This record gives sequence, C-alpha cells and structure tokens, in this order.
Amino acid sequence: MVAAGPVEKITDAEEMLAKARAMEQAGVASCNQYAPECSQNGDAASKQLFEVPVGEEEGHYAHFDEQLENIKRFGPNYLALQSFQQTSREATANPEQ
Repeated sequence: MVAAGPVEKITDAEEMLAKARAMEQAGVASCNQYAPECSQNGDAASKQLFEVPVGEEEGHYAHFDEQLENIKRFGPNYLALQSFQQTSREATANPEQ
C-alpha cells in the first residue's frame, strides 16, 4: 500500500475531494501492483486481499470525481445544497423524530 505522508490541513472542499480522489487512485494502483506479485508467488489468499478492495476503491474514486464535477457545474454552493437535501430526506423518512 501507499505509505502515509504528513497530515495536510485542507479546508477547501474541492481540494479535499481532489486529494481523496488521488488517494483512492493510489490505493487502486497499489492493489493492482501487489495482486499479481502474490499470484506469481502462489499466494492466492493474499492475492484476494488485494483484489477485493479494488472495486470499492474505484467506487469511491467515481463518487469523489462526480462530486468535483458537480461543484464545477453548479458552483461552490453545491455541497451546501446537498446537506439541505439530505436533511430534508431524513425528515421525510422519519417524520416522528
């Protein structure tokens, strides 16, 4: 896996999403690098440990990528609007609360 570097203080939503997307991409690259090495060494169990997370990591990458595109399309208030919509959906789903 990718070695952790120093903690970065990021306060801008676009920068956070871009960093998260890059980290997911690095995770996929690492898993794709190590899975064949395990296979070459006859270690099927470890190979699966590297293969299984790839789909999840790719899904995370796609989500972060979509959010970045939406910020570009709809402007910086897009994320704030998402939080209001989420709260509204939760209230509709749980009217007793």
